[in-house]
Amino acid sequence: MKKAFVCQEEFDQHLKSMNIETIGQLAALPLEKLLEYFGNSYGQYLYEAARGIDESPLVTRWEPKSFSRETTFHLFRLMVVLLFRTAVRFYSPA
Repeated sequence: MKKAFVCQEEFDQHLKSMNIETIGQLAALPLEKLLEYFGNSYGQYLYEAARGIDESPLVTRWEPKSFSRETTFHLFRLMVVLLFRTAVRFYSPA
């Protein structure tokens, strides 16, 4: 019976239950097994992806869907720390 996975964690657990922990181990499985375990569409996708096969066109430029000017607190704090360290080095006697 084919199983639909709700989330990445569930999918990871399924792979571990099959003793698959690396892309190499996934790539070593024959297509027939992947089709049996994951169904026609996803099994075929995993077979090709594990082997680096991707026929989709390469996209080098795209229009962003949205713009954001947010600065997270973590980034702001990091900038303050770096600025402080630079100021200390600049103004400390040599």
